Amino acid sequence: MSVDALAGESRRRVPELDGLRGVAILLVLVRHLVWGEMEPAPGSAAALFHSAISLSWSGVDLFFVLSGFLLAGVLLDNRESPSYFRTFYIRRACRIVPLYYAMIAVAFGWTFLVARGLLAPVPFRQLLPAWMYLTFTQNFAMANAGMAGSQWLGPTWSLAVEEQFYLCLPFLVRVVAPASFPYLAGALVLLAPAVRMALFDFHRGHGFAAYVLMPGRADALLLGALIAWGWRIPSWRASLARNRPLLYLALGVLVAGAAVLTPHDVALGALPLVYVGYSWLAALYAVLLVLVLTAGSGLLGAVMRWGWLRGLGVVSYGVYLLHLPVARLVHGALLHDGPRLVDTRTALVTLVALAITVGLACLSWFVMERRIIERGHSFTYRSPGSEPPLSAVAARA
Repeated sequence: MSVDALAGESRRRVPELDGLRGVAILLVLVRHLVWGEMEPAPGSAAALFHSAISLSWSGVDLFFVLSGFLLAGVLLDNRESPSYFRTFYIRRACRIVPLYYAMIAVAFGWTFLVARGLLAPVPFRQLLPAWMYLTFTQNFAMANAGMAGSQWLGPTWSLAVEEQFYLCLPFLVRVVAPASFPYLAGALVLLAPAVRMALFDFHRGHGFAAYVLMPGRADALLLGALIAWGWRIPSWRASLARNRPLLYLALGVLVAGAAVLTPHDVALGALPLVYVGYSWLAALYAVLLVLVLTAGSGLLGAVMRWGWLRGLGVVSYGVYLLHLPVARLVHGALLHDGPRLVDTRTALVTLVALAITVGLACLSWFVMERRIIERGHSFTYRSPGSEPPLSAVAARA
């Protein structure tokens, strides 16, 4: 597919972006089910591998960039719509809330039954107050505590970041003239590291607060939004297509810089990450996104169109919410222990947990999520018939 043809698909489901979403969830799975469960001996080959995959936590940054691109694109395309705010927030709620609230109900229901001796206990950290999860404000409590809390809902800090960001972005797109939008967004991208530095110096959560609070992570989301803005300019798209070798050079430089960041772990709130690391990784994934958008029939595009990778991308939201609690429950049921990856037996149990996670995510998508999303898309930005068919909509992030 040519760049111009792909641009014409700006409101349609782009297979390559499903594949890129699949890459993002693979990184998250590697981080939590492999890196987080390994106990390698110092100096061993396993320890070297463990170090090599330590930046897999940045899969969430790829999600941020991709989400910023998709949803800012929808807003830019429909900024003059009379139903702009209503349609955006209804569709967003239909995409995010049903499975998320179901997970909250399961987590608190399970905890209630365990507390009354009706279910065998499996070690989970304590849940935050339910109202925090329900209002997408759990990242504030996590920042104060310096940790993500219960494994039931730990990854949902990133949902809080996104939803807080999308309380602001529609107003910026609506109020700021399109010609001025990149200047404002660019300024906010540059402001994010300063916010993280301030959080590190003055917030009780220090580096972890910089990681989970929205103003400190807005650079990744805004870089995606900037790409969405530029992608709607034909000369910009053509220039990117002509300069793909330079983009690959930039990607190589950014990957090399990411290798320097490898020894630093987000849980430690390391200064290199707070000062420049998160922005560096956001830039890396922004360049990767542009390369995927302009890949056409090349090798990168072919990889992003792999069926299994695209399928994983489609169900990535369910996988993201389910993988940690499922791993803990399966390891607890089969091995009476927390998740570990230390031998063949624990590896097999981890694979079982992964299979169950993907199976449940597929079930959730086909039975619940897809139908509710279709209902959400019955609310249109324009008159009926002026938007593309639902099956082609790209912004189901």
